[in-house]
Order: sequence, then C-alpha cells, then structure tokens
Amino acid sequence: MDADLYVNLHHIRKYDERKGKLYFDEEGKGVSVTISAIRQRKYHDLINRHTANNTQRSLEFSFGKAGKKASFTTAEKNI
Repeated sequence: MDADLYVNLHHIRKYDERKGKLYFDEEGKGVSVTISAIRQRKYHDLINRHTANNTQRSLEFSFGKAGKKASFTTAEKNI
C-alpha cells in the first residue's frame, strides 16, 4: 500500500532511479526513503534538479531519440 511521503527536497543528495530511493548522503549508504513508481514518474525532473543543486553538480538535458522522451540527468562533474 502506497502512502503519501513528505521529503525536504533541499536535503536529497542522491537519487537511485532503478530502486526508487532518495538518499540524504552522496555515497548512497546512509538513510534513504523509497518512493512509488507513480511518484517517481511525476517528480523525476524536480528530484533531478534538486539533487544537482544540492550537490553542486551540473544538470544535463538529453533530447529523446526513437520514441524516448527528453529528460534531465545529473552530470558527474562538478560545476
């Protein structure tokens, strides 16, 4: 059963898209919360933007190819 989950976006440091987890440290080894697939889909771009901002990393935008839609991802290099 899914319930609403409230997370302060200013504290998210890592986002694991495959597992649907939000981590509060950059290594992804500490405290985490799991979000539902529906919430993941709805807030994907917002989470990526906040994660990039919180870790001082750049944000990359990729245009969709062959039917895939465009999306934001966090770059591995610092700005």
